[in-house]
Amino acid sequence: AALDVRKPKSSAMSATVSELCLDLGDSVKTPPLFIVTDKTGKVLFDSHHPPEEILALRAGREPDPNRKSSGEPVLADGWPNVKVALKGNPTQGGFLYKDVQTSGKEQVTAYQAVTYPIQNRRGGDVLGVLILGVALDKPLAENMKKMTDSEIVFFINKQVFASTWPEDKYQSLATKLSPMIPSAEMWKDNLTSPSVQVSLNEEMYQGRFAPFRDTQNQLLGNYAILRSEDKALAVQKNLQQTIIIIGI
Repeated sequence: AALDVRKPKSSAMSATVSELCLDLGDSVKTPPLFIVTDKTGKVLFDSHHPPEEILALRAGREPDPNRKSSGEPVLADGWPNVKVALKGNPTQGGFLYKDVQTSGKEQVTAYQAVTYPIQNRRGGDVLGVLILGVALDKPLAENMKKMTDSEIVFFINKQVFASTWPEDKYQSLATKLSPMIPSAEMWKDNLTSPSVQVSLNEEMYQGRFAPFRDTQNQLLGNYAILRSEDKALAVQKNLQQTIIIIGI
């Protein structure tokens, strides 16, 4: 399920942890989702809401009142992945981060995430929890396209969440592809679906679907990978022509 996240209230501990996390982000490339909790599940650092006071101090400016943390500390001890990690066990899977902006507008980000217990030694006491995640967004889809030479679509609840196609095509993609998404029953015994043929933008594609699950193995959505038949046939035709020319 989506997680309703508010800005963590600043404290001495969260300020110290935030400084360490921001320093780490300055020295190495940290993932977009970076959350740290204490041993009770209280959020100490959230990459979506780094403390404005610390950011302002680092930038040599006055804190923006609209960005300051407010409200009670966020307790993540009820999140399924954090619950498991507080018992000393790591998890991985989908993570829907639901954030309410200052404007009141709700924004949901889908992540492929890992959750680890923070321990003083292997098998030792759990001191907190670390959550790291990569967003299922357009840049990730574009990177996957470069690696697979295929179009990519991410679905959440059968709606297009991100894709290599332009956003103005998302609705037509959902209309065409959603009916082809296999039922949840198929994923009990299969990691990918059988290949399906689909026409998109006057081009024929071979497509496959795969499940996107959360840390409790519950289905959140689907991945779709679509390879152009027309492009493959064009490559084959060019190759045949080259072989004929070489043969001559």
